[in-house]
Order: sequence, then structure tokens, then C-alpha cells
Amino acid sequence: MADTKKNDANKAVTKLADIDKAPTQHPITLEEMTAARDIFAQDLNLALKEQQSSGTNGELEARIAELKAELETLEREIKSSAQ
Repeated sequence: MADTKKNDANKAVTKLADIDKAPTQHPITLEEMTAARDIFAQDLNLALKEQQSSGTNGELEARIAELKAELETLEREIKSSAQ
């Protein structure tokens, strides 16, 4: 019986060779980056309007900064992909 438990425990051990390689992620297309940029721009506009109506808020300021950074990154990636 001890041997059975030992064998059952060993079955749970997975060898690295038994693990399928993770599928490679497809590259993001220019259209996908442009769509993402548009979504982030809309969200940024909403956040800025909210800021104007409600005043300064720490969470809102952080969200705006994050959105601006993401938009800048997307713009750079779009420009480099378009070339």
C-alpha cells in the first residue's frame, strides 16, 4: 500500500518535457493599436471632464497620468509600426 501511495504521488510530478510550449502571442496590429489609442483617448477625455466638474482628486490624477503615459506609448508604437 505504501508503494501505491508513492506511485500516485509521483504521477502528479510533471516533467518539463511533458509541458506543451505556450502558444506564441500574435503581434499586435496597427489597427489594434489605433483602436486601443482611441479607447484610451476617450477615457482620458472623460477623466478630464470629471476632474473639471469635481475638482482635484488623487485617484483621478493618477488615472489621468496613467492614461497620458499609455497614450504616449501607443503613439510611439503606432508611429514606429507605420514606418
